[in-house]
Amino acid sequence: MPSDGWPPQLFPMTEEIKKSEYYPEPQLLDGRVDFTEDPDGQRLTGIVRRQEIPDDFINFNRSVKAETAEGKIGDWMPVASIPIEVAQWMLDHLGYDVTREPFKKTVAMLKAHGLDDFVLTRRSL
Repeated sequence: MPSDGWPPQLFPMTEEIKKSEYYPEPQLLDGRVDFTEDPDGQRLTGIVRRQEIPDDFINFNRSVKAETAEGKIGDWMPVASIPIEVAQWMLDHLGYDVTREPFKKTVAMLKAHGLDDFVLTRRSL
C-alpha cells in the first residue's frame, strides 16, 4: 500500500477490535431428501425430508440469545435463526410462512411450538 494515504482505507482494522464483536461466518445447513422403497426395491413408497442440526448451531443460538438479554445491542438485532426444514415444516403443518409473516408473529409461533432454540432474542419486538 502506498505511503501517501491513497487509496484511503475505508475499514481500518486495529488491535482494539475484538473477534467476539463479529459473528462467525454463516454455515449452510442443507436439507436432504431421501426416497423410501417397498421391500422388493421395485417401487418408491415415500419421500423423507431431513436436516441435521448440529449442537454447535443450537449452542451458538443460545449464546446469542444470552448476549441480547443484557447490554446495548446497537442498530442490528438478530431475531431468529430458523433451519430450512423447520421453516418448511411450519409451512406444511401449520400453514405458516416464516418468509412472509412479521418477525414478532414468527417469534411467537416458534415459542408456541417449543422451538425456542431458534429464537435469538429475549427482548420484546
